[in-house]
Amino acid sequence: MDIATPGIPIFRNRFHLPAPERWIPRVIGIVPFYLQHYGDFTRIFTDGDKGFYVGESTLWAYKRLASFHNLDLDSLRRSYIRCLKKSLNVPLPISSRNLVLFGVKVREAKNHNDGAVAYIADPYVQHIQSLGKRKSRITLTTGDTIETLMSKQNVEARKMQAGLLHLYLRDRGSL
Repeated sequence: MDIATPGIPIFRNRFHLPAPERWIPRVIGIVPFYLQHYGDFTRIFTDGDKGFYVGESTLWAYKRLASFHNLDLDSLRRSYIRCLKKSLNVPLPISSRNLVLFGVKVREAKNHNDGAVAYIADPYVQHIQSLGKRKSRITLTTGDTIETLMSKQNVEARKMQAGLLHLYLRDRGSL
């Protein structure tokens, strides 16, 4: 179980969040998080401050980001399959901010619908440190760190694949 970082707001559900236009344009990461005494939450990292916790799934946050930026997730998945022959953990390219959020595994899923993948904005990755064969730590430009259950090489590969998808879509005029 994890304990929330002091000083970071906690919203028990999406109905208490600020208006989407106040936080979605600043998102640099969404990370599944188990908040002690509350359950599954998502830590939303934002540019300019420490972000917040929301009592919703990472999938909810992922879909919210896609919807706000008018991304068709089905079309995006089809493009990811055509471009890289992959269909899981589809990156989210945000052309208006010239970035793409790429997926990394950060925890073991406890059940079928449990979120285990975080999404991180590529330009905000300052450093990726190896912590062993199947673990690494991502340091964001904000100073925050995210522990992953993937090797450094796999994290770098996911970041590169996300960039390739972004280029593929931009070259095709899909963004």
